[in-house]
Amino acid sequence: MKDAWPPPTGRDFIPCCVPYWDMQRFLAAGGIYDKARGYHVLPDVFLDDFEEWLPRKFQFRGDPPVPVLLPDMLPSTVWEANLRHLLSDAEWDRLRKFCYAAAGNTCVSCGSRGEPHIEAHEAWRFDEKTGVQSLRGILALCPTCHKAKHLGYANRIGVLPAVLNRLKWLNDWDDVKLKDELARVAERQEELSQRTWTLDLSFLKTYGVR
Repeated sequence: MKDAWPPPTGRDFIPCCVPYWDMQRFLAAGGIYDKARGYHVLPDVFLDDFEEWLPRKFQFRGDPPVPVLLPDMLPSTVWEANLRHLLSDAEWDRLRKFCYAAAGNTCVSCGSRGEPHIEAHEAWRFDEKTGVQSLRGILALCPTCHKAKHLGYANRIGVLPAVLNRLKWLNDWDDVKLKDELARVAERQEELSQRTWTLDLSFLKTYGVR
């Protein structure tokens, strides 16, 4: 599995998630665009001016920092409940491409670039009181960050070590913290898999899908 760029140390620029409709405003604020790096800023700029366009890894996350990306596994009872299966090919294609455009074809977690290396992740909330699985958003993620939300699949295809390294880098976790989070995910996935869920796709109305 190959991302547009691996998470490096000592970067000399910070990638930005700039949709085409924000291009002029980003450049007017002092941002930079070139073909090789895409939209970016230099490390010594005042990042508060670019907060809305920064991937989560490069945003201020408090002290101690909140996680950029939490690992996850979907309950086994909802593995077929995804938008790709529920929508027509044309509607899903429209949604995912809008998702990419809104993030400037950049992973909103780590800053990887390029549509061939960007995927649309469906963010779900599981309400254990009501038994409702609600769509909460569609995020542009690179393949490695995306598989952090599908750890079982990452393990089956042999890329789990790369995914775990990405989680440690993104969230500034050590091995102990990572182990604790993985145990939490496994326990919750087992609990949620004990029941069936009712889908709530009302969020799609914000994209004009009924």
